[in-house]
Amino acid sequence: MSAIGAVSNSDADTVSVVDITNNAITATIAVGDTPYRMAMTPSGDTLYVTHGIGELSVIDTANNAVLTITGFVHTAAVAVRPDGARAYVSSYTNGTISVVDTATNTITQTFGGFDVPTAIAFGTGTANTTYPFAGFFAPVRNPPALNIRVPGRPVLARFSIVGYHGLGVLAAGSPTSQRVDCATLTPIGSPAPWSTTR
Repeated sequence: MSAIGAVSNSDADTVSVVDITNNAITATIAVGDTPYRMAMTPSGDTLYVTHGIGELSVIDTANNAVLTITGFVHTAAVAVRPDGARAYVSSYTNGTISVVDTATNTITQTFGGFDVPTAIAFGTGTANTTYPFAGFFAPVRNPPALNIRVPGRPVLARFSIVGYHGLGVLAAGSPTSQRVDCATLTPIGSPAPWSTTR
């Protein structure tokens, strides 16, 4: 899957999808009136676009299909949680935030107490975010294959995850490895962090 981005074209009522590996426009998608702010799920599968008219466009980036969600009042900001499970959409004229379930694309909650909310941001804090794992590259074979190596020799372990998430995708102390019994494949001892020295 290509690393993608998107640009809202407010006057044209469209969204341009951009392959950010070569900065080329790959698609132009018609959406509702005056597309404004946007947010994408961590997997890159879904793009959310707000409109001042109180709608939220949901774009499936695999086929550029558009779903429109209503029930907002003059939408402004949209942000997706780091785990990708929820999108938060602000309605600035009535000071509310609506929570959208990204699995069903339905509003599950609306809460207020804000004064013209026009931006939403999330921090990752100490929460773990899991990204879809796409597998290892050679010379490491993927499970259930057994990788046999010469003790003391370094192993180049390259891997891929679905979508682009920047370079900080490994949790502290990751990756780890663990000895196993060659006959039973039963783990021996505790996992130990890999050396990332090249």
